[in-house]
Amino acid sequence: MKNIERFDAYALHVFGVLYEAFPVPRRLDNVEIMKAVNLPRRESEAAETAIVQGTIDWLRETGFLQFRDESDTKDKMQYRYVLAPRAFEALRRDLPETMKPKGEKPKSLGEEAISLSKKLAKNASKEAVQTAVSQLVTLGISWAFGG
Repeated sequence: MKNIERFDAYALHVFGVLYEAFPVPRRLDNVEIMKAVNLPRRESEAAETAIVQGTIDWLRETGFLQFRDESDTKDKMQYRYVLAPRAFEALRRDLPETMKPKGEKPKSLGEEAISLSKKLAKNASKEAVQTAVSQLVTLGISWAFGG
């Protein structure tokens, strides 16, 4: 599995967790995220946690997440994160018709992120879910940047 596919899965999980908790900030633990997403492991846990932390850092640095350092340390594992306004607004948008399963009630991008994250964790049709994850993350980022 490529790093970008790992990024998509971890980003989707982070968006789902923070959307579900909004507006309450949440601590994001790399190991908990890895367990929840349940991707095939790389050669070491350290390599995988670096991808998770890299995903969180990128989302924060590009304005999708805000964090509060509630400690006296600079340990990123102690930061509490919340969705930034543009990420929250993108996640509240309705899914496009082409992404809605037939017969289902309208869902927001955030609700779909939560649903797909749970499916990914259960290994439900990994390839189909991974494709949907990639489309959803791309769509959310595009909307957040005004696309």
